[in-house]
Amino acid sequence: MKTKRLYILFICFVLIVKQATMSNAGDGVVVHRPEVGDTNFGHSVDISGKTFIASYTSYVGDLGGVYIFEKKAKNWDVLHHFLTPDDKARDWFGWDVAIDGDIAVVAAYEEGGRKVVAGGPIGEGPGAVYVYTRSGRKFGQRKKLKAADGKENDRFGFSVDISGDTLVVGAPNDDDAGANSGSAYVYVLREKQWRQQAKLVAADAAAKQWFGWDIGIAGNTVVVGAPLDKEKGRNAGAAYVFVRTGEEWKQQAKLVAADGDSSDKFGNTVDISEGSIIAGAPKDEEKGKDAGAAYIFVLTGEEWKQQQKLTASTPEVKAAFGNAVAITQHMAIVGAPFEDGVDVDAGAAYTYLRRGGSWLEKKKIQSQFLKKGEDEGLTTGDNFGNAVAIDKSLLAAKLKGQILVAVGSRWDNVGGNEDRGSVYIYDSGADLNIPLPVEPNLELMTTQLGHIKRSVLLQNFPNPFNPETWFPYVLADDVSTSICIYDIHGQLIRRLDYGIQQAGSYLSKQTAAYWDGKGQLGEHLSSGVYFYTLQAETFRATRRMVILK
Repeated sequence: MKTKRLYILFICFVLIVKQATMSNAGDGVVVHRPEVGDTNFGHSVDISGKTFIASYTSYVGDLGGVYIFEKKAKNWDVLHHFLTPDDKARDWFGWDVAIDGDIAVVAAYEEGGRKVVAGGPIGEGPGAVYVYTRSGRKFGQRKKLKAADGKENDRFGFSVDISGDTLVVGAPNDDDAGANSGSAYVYVLREKQWRQQAKLVAADAAAKQWFGWDIGIAGNTVVVGAPLDKEKGRNAGAAYVFVRTGEEWKQQAKLVAADGDSSDKFGNTVDISEGSIIAGAPKDEEKGKDAGAAYIFVLTGEEWKQQQKLTASTPEVKAAFGNAVAITQHMAIVGAPFEDGVDVDAGAAYTYLRRGGSWLEKKKIQSQFLKKGEDEGLTTGDNFGNAVAIDKSLLAAKLKGQILVAVGSRWDNVGGNEDRGSVYIYDSGADLNIPLPVEPNLELMTTQLGHIKRSVLLQNFPNPFNPETWFPYVLADDVSTSICIYDIHGQLIRRLDYGIQQAGSYLSKQTAAYWDGKGQLGEHLSSGVYFYTLQAETFRATRRMVILK
């Protein structure tokens, strides 16, 4: 998931409204901000399975809130509406949001401020993050997290992301290595409690780096954006990769654009999936002043290498392409919220499909409702593409046969309500012409210069499956190889022996290990969760799979 962030301060007004509206958008579905709430709905978005979360902040950060929606048949119904716990304080509740399965996260990066102006409280506090956990059908339990060493204006919660039971929070104005050097906090869920596991800082941390401006996590890997890093020039930007081994986090890489230049702000937005990272540089000038770009890096062996630089097929000056980015192993989306298109600052988003070592633009998407000359309200244009997210729960995605994409249009004017905001939901296959991944991508394997560095077991495909599936893997040495299949209780169901196999990649249907879904006696197995283990002499790895009938 990711979104990013432009400070625009206006006079706040309050909208008194009562119910949600939703309509078909031709391609995809548009969900308008429910009538209760303030402006900028779609400021930040994330999506997981049949659930998506979207925030609104108002223009000055008070009166913020979030809605959580759940898919019912063809409709998206409101499941929850959470208001800022700080009442009218300018805490920027909803500045960033994230969701994964049964956990939703809402950031309020200036929470806790005690400064008073004109008789009312404003923000400028150290910041906080609220974690909501689903129990049954509802996200009812709330936990408030604050940095143990937090100080005023650290902006703890300026960025958040979650993967499983691990939560990462950016604090780009933390001063540990100098003013506004920045940091990131890692929390893990243990025995129903969120506990800080680590505080991440750049190995070359420096003042005014804004490390933690944006953040992404996938499993045991975190990417942290630092858009004011100076390695490639003043405010050229960088992104840092950290990997967890056991309970320890260590910096694995520092990423910079191969053609990076001053003021590009590379790392202004970042996202990560297994083996792939995308970093936005919304002020890149290759296609014109602040036209923007996005860079994709892939893990090759133990090194992250730049694979491709993306730019808009219809570039515009000051479009800010790369102001929002999201990626999975096979697709990416990049927002350009200030592209003029239909009207000034109407915005757009570009979708990409991975083919081998290249990323191909598949479709440019825009607001379905904005018309030239539309009343602009307090802002200009709809700002479509200010936030983007892709459902990364591929298991859930395959269960329902689709991967969903969410795009914010935070200044959409709806029903006469100026800048009310909307969120567009797309089916990547039906709406964006991007199919579900079937086989693993060769580019994701652990190879370097053609040489395999270590053995790897990958996710079976398809998954879920009925009745057959394939187990892809990579062998670093010539070894005796077998795969064992277990039920959820750990009982051995089937053993597949392959004898001595040569070092190499066994990835396609022709070479991967095949299983017909039957037990040792030839019996068909019932629906449920199973596990498969690759044993290649000293190497052993296990993954989870699902039979769905």
